[in-house]
Amino acid sequence: MPIIAIIGAGQLGGRHLQGLLRLERPADIHVVDPSAAALDVARTRAGEVHHGTAHAVFFASSADALPDALDYAIVATNADIRLPVIEALLARSRVRHLLLEKVLFQSVAEYDRAQEILRTAGVSTWVDCARRVYPNYDDVKAFFADEAIRTFDVTGGGWGLGCNIVHFLDIFAHLSGEIVDRIDTRELDDRVVQSRRAGFVEVTGTLTGRSPRARFSATCHTDNRAGILITIRSDSRSCVIDEAGGMAFFGDHRAKTWSQEPFVLPFLSEASTGIARDILGRGKCALPDLAESSAVHVPLIRALAAFISGRTGGPADVCPIT
Repeated sequence: MPIIAIIGAGQLGGRHLQGLLRLERPADIHVVDPSAAALDVARTRAGEVHHGTAHAVFFASSADALPDALDYAIVATNADIRLPVIEALLARSRVRHLLLEKVLFQSVAEYDRAQEILRTAGVSTWVDCARRVYPNYDDVKAFFADEAIRTFDVTGGGWGLGCNIVHFLDIFAHLSGEIVDRIDTRELDDRVVQSRRAGFVEVTGTLTGRSPRARFSATCHTDNRAGILITIRSDSRSCVIDEAGGMAFFGDHRAKTWSQEPFVLPFLSEASTGIARDILGRGKCALPDLAESSAVHVPLIRALAAFISGRTGGPADVCPIT
């Protein structure tokens, strides 16, 4: 029977718990959070799942309650405490496989430190940029398989650019095979706003970037709540994805044809089941590993840290997003 831990029992942790409860094989699942309110959220989420598998679920306020060995652990805390949480977890338990939520960390030094300690401990580690496991994005990847992507544009209203842009930087990397390693903040709105999470900030406007062969942009409007629209172009093909509307449009400009397909994004609680099944059953999954995701994160963290520091007076090497 696999032994699993979820560290951080808030909204994300609760959804991961729902996914684990849908596993077909029984598991011991340990949920840890110092907040009694967060643990109550997780209990509520667990009660929403109807399953026939005899899982054992334990709730605790401290990692001291964890077993000495874990087959799989999920760290779903805020970014500012993620590295010390990982260090405390490894000091308490031997961990075979680890899943980290994003944004991973808030400083470049933490990315280096995390990779060092997890490599030394022999922990296989992935990052939950889950669009990679969604079947519809496999269709998009196949559509551009023989052509280089030239532009990738994301636009919408009120979607949390700082917090969520890494999802789009990651799926761009997956589809194109390139990393956006040059980030430009000059088109962002010249201010920062308080995040819904206390102690963190958000940015709005447009962030642009470049990979070796492509231009990337992401826009978050403040005057509307329009759903996210993604437009991807190569030299002769275009794809427009309306994630909220559940539809994707594929254009072949040489053939002068357009087609459309339903585009379904699974809930985190659904995707988490398949991710856990792959990791526990095969020791691998389709998510980016820590090194790959760090390469995507670091240019963004550097650029946003400098931008935010210039407007708040905070340290230039810390990016207070989560």
